[in-house]
Amino acid sequence: MIFRKNKVTNKFKLLFVLSLISSLAYCQRTSVVGYNVAIKQKKTTDSINKDFQNKKEKMIRSIEQSNYELIFNDSLSVFQVNEEMQLDDVKNIKVASSLVGGKNYKNLKDSINIKQKEFFGELFNIYNPFNEYNWNITKETKDISGYKCYRAVAEIVQSSFIRKKDVKYLVEAWFTPEIPAPFGPAGIDGLPGLVLEGSSNNGSAIFYVTTLNLINNDKSVSDNIDLSKGKNISKKDYDIMIREKYLSLRNQN
Repeated sequence: MIFRKNKVTNKFKLLFVLSLISSLAYCQRTSVVGYNVAIKQKKTTDSINKDFQNKKEKMIRSIEQSNYELIFNDSLSVFQVNEEMQLDDVKNIKVASSLVGGKNYKNLKDSINIKQKEFFGELFNIYNPFNEYNWNITKETKDISGYKCYRAVAEIVQSSFIRKKDVKYLVEAWFTPEIPAPFGPAGIDGLPGLVLEGSSNNGSAIFYVTTLNLINNDKSVSDNIDLSKGKNISKKDYDIMIREKYLSLRNQN
């Protein structure tokens, strides 16, 4: 009887160890999710310069033809243009990258939320509030790529120095609790599940999932962003710098 008891105990110990190893492997794995974006164009009048309109449409085509990727593990994520899948056109890559604010990096353990982007040839690490959105999760659902997704909305108020007033924007996300990762495209995150579709700026740009590779050991978050490069700056100070540059350029004209 004692021998059987020890045998059973050892069996449970073995199962516990195997379960622990499996859990650790799950936490350490890297996932890669592909996205595309659809741009919602505003109605224009005939008085708009045709040359300007053609340039705008070309830029929109470059953005919509670009591929974006979210690379994440249990605590880190980076969202960026997937340069490996782009045409050999550096200009188009920069245009597409500007839409998502460069690279979006999030670190759950250290509560860090950074946008790494260039401004007038200088690279900046812009520290944003960790939880940017006060989400309201609704009862609306829909199926995306075979996953049941819930709609969440948030409203943000930003000060526009061009319009010289505060402007309200609606942010929308469709997330699935079936993939319990609080990440998403272009910084649209912070929900109890992966965001498979999201839009900001009142729906002017809608990111939607195209590929889901939940076990990918060929990529890592750390290999896709180098925070030792770039100047660290707060979101508030960065906005002040942008405003001062805008006013300086306007005065020169």
